[in-house]
Amino acid sequence: MTRFTDVIRGWFGWCPNTSSLPTAPIIRTAPSVTADAAAPGGGAGGSGRLDRGVSLALGSLRILTTNRQLLWFSFLSGLVVLFSLIATFTLRYISGVNPFPAFDYAMAPLPVLVAQGSPAWLALTIISQFIVLFCSVYLLAALVFCVSHLLAGKTLTLYEGLSAVKTHVFKIAVWAGMYALVATLQPVTAYRYPDDILLVLVSGMIFLPVGFVTMFVIPVIILEGKGLAGAVMESLSIIRKTWGEVLLCLAVWMVIWIVVAVAALIPAISIGFPSGNMGLINFSIFLYLLALMTMIIIYTTAAGILVVGLYTYAKTGCIPALFGGKQEPAVFS
Repeated sequence: MTRFTDVIRGWFGWCPNTSSLPTAPIIRTAPSVTADAAAPGGGAGGSGRLDRGVSLALGSLRILTTNRQLLWFSFLSGLVVLFSLIATFTLRYISGVNPFPAFDYAMAPLPVLVAQGSPAWLALTIISQFIVLFCSVYLLAALVFCVSHLLAGKTLTLYEGLSAVKTHVFKIAVWAGMYALVATLQPVTAYRYPDDILLVLVSGMIFLPVGFVTMFVIPVIILEGKGLAGAVMESLSIIRKTWGEVLLCLAVWMVIWIVVAVAALIPAISIGFPSGNMGLINFSIFLYLLALMTMIIIYTTAAGILVVGLYTYAKTGCIPALFGGKQEPAVFS
C-alpha cells in the first residue's frame, strides 16, 4: 500500500445548490473572536496554551457536527481515497504484482504490462499522485474559503467556495505537483529497497514534517492572496506562533480516536470472535476497519476547519468565537 498519506491529505467540499459567486476570491472580513485569549507567541503559559488547544480541537469537531452540510467534505474525501486505492491496485496489477499480498496463494502469475521502476511506471505513479493531491489541495482551498465565511457569520454555498478558488488554480497545481514528487519517494524506495522496511517507512513519513511546517500555505494563499514562496514563509511564521496549540490539538484528537477505536472494537469482540464463524469474524473485522476509516475521513474535514481556526488565532491573537460555541453559526445551503 503506497498512498496511505493520501487519506490525511483528502480535504474536500461540495454542495448541490448554486448561487451567485463572490466578487472577490480573497476574504477581507474579520471573523468574530473571543476577547480573553492571549496573543500567540507572547508567553501565555502552559495552562493558557492547553486551554486554547482543547478549545480549538473540540471547537472544530463542534463546528462540523453543527454544520452537517460539511459532511459532504468527508463524503468526497472518501471518494478520493477510493480513487487512490483503485489507482494503487491497478498500477500493482499491470506491473505484475499481486495487489492483495495477503492472498498470494489464490493468485495466478500476472502479466507484466508496465515494469516496476521503468519510466512508464514512474510516470504513472507521479500522475496518479498528482491527480489525488491536486483534488485534495484544491478542495482544501474551497473548505478554507467556506469556513472563513462561517467564522465571519456569512452564509454561502460550498459551490461558491469551489468556484471562488479557481483564480488560484495555478498555484494549487504547482503545490500539488511538488507534493506529488515527494509522495513518489515512497513507492520508488519500496521498489528499490523492498527488504529495508525502516527506509521504506521513513520515505513514506517525509510527508508528515513537510505537511506540518507548510500546513498554513493554503490558508495564506486563499485568504491573503500571496504567492507560493511568500505563503511558505508565512506558514513557517505561523507555525512558530502556534506549534504548541497544534500539538495539543493533535493530542486531544488522538485521545478521542483511541476511545472511538476501542468502542468500535467491542461488537467484534463480543459478537464476531466468540461465534467461531469465520464469515462472521471476517465481517466484524471489515466493519471495524470501515468504522476506523470513516473516522479518519471525518477527521480530515475537521482538520481543515482547525487549520482556519489556528490561522485566525495566529493573526488576531484570539480564538474565533465559533470555536468556543459563543457565536451562532451561519448556515450552508
